[in-house]
Amino acid sequence: MRLALPWPNPSAGATKLRLVVRRDAPVQLSVYDAGGRLLRTWAAETLATGDHDYEWDACGLDGRPAPSGLYLVQARSEGRTSTRALVLTR
Repeated sequence: MRLALPWPNPSAGATKLRLVVRRDAPVQLSVYDAGGRLLRTWAAETLATGDHDYEWDACGLDGRPAPSGLYLVQARSEGRTSTRALVLTR
């Protein structure tokens, strides 16, 4: 599994996220703020081999827009973790 760079980055709003899955596997994708608080997660599910696109609307779990700052996008699969930084500007 490979987590591509978020696009656009920096972003003023919605950001595209891409996972490249090399073989069918359960994957969990999450976004955290710089303090480690969870803002969004996509349920762990088995993804087929190939590219999988997601979009983060730059909002927290409560639906309110996240403030400007540094965020971490993290993908976990089969004991491996891949993390990318994302800068949000409002």
